[in-house]
Amino acid sequence: MLTSVPGYNLTINATTIHMDDFFLGSGGPWILSPRGLLKTNDGEYISVDGTGWADNTNHTLSILKNTTRVPTEWGEVQALTTWGFKATTGYYSPLTTATFVANMRWWPSDNANTSSYIDYRISEVIAGPICADPAGP
Repeated sequence: MLTSVPGYNLTINATTIHMDDFFLGSGGPWILSPRGLLKTNDGEYISVDGTGWADNTNHTLSILKNTTRVPTEWGEVQALTTWGFKATTGYYSPLTTATFVANMRWWPSDNANTSSYIDYRISEVIAGPICADPAGP
């Protein structure tokens, strides 16, 4: 599901059609490559894809091995992911030119065909004022 927060410049209410999270790595951080397809409440399709890394922790390994029922907390897993959207022209097209980052939370699976669930809080990166050099001009 993808839902915009109140005050965001687009009102988005979309349901996940399909989402996969792909991992690569052994012993160090995982390389992530999540991607999926969403359908908005007004019938439009939006694809989403992310790239980045996440720490390979004992807690996340326990979730993947199904040896714990305790989810991670927001911010518990150090990660850096960037996200992009593809949408048809029109109302959702501003998503295609913006840059997004995400925080994540892992959940144990209740499905034999799924190793875990991951929630992402995706935020748009917005340019702010240029930082002043603390050393001066």
